[in-house]
Amino acid sequence: MSDKIENIQRIIEYWVNSSEQNHQTMNNLFKSKDYN
Repeated sequence: MSDKIENIQRIIEYWVNSSEQNHQTMNNLFKSKDYN
């Protein structure tokens, strides 16, 4: 059971990290559009 819980925590951490990166990427895209 504990192994499954650890895996779920890793998946959640990965998802949070990737979503943060996507958010930053979107912000960068909007900024680049503003500069253009």
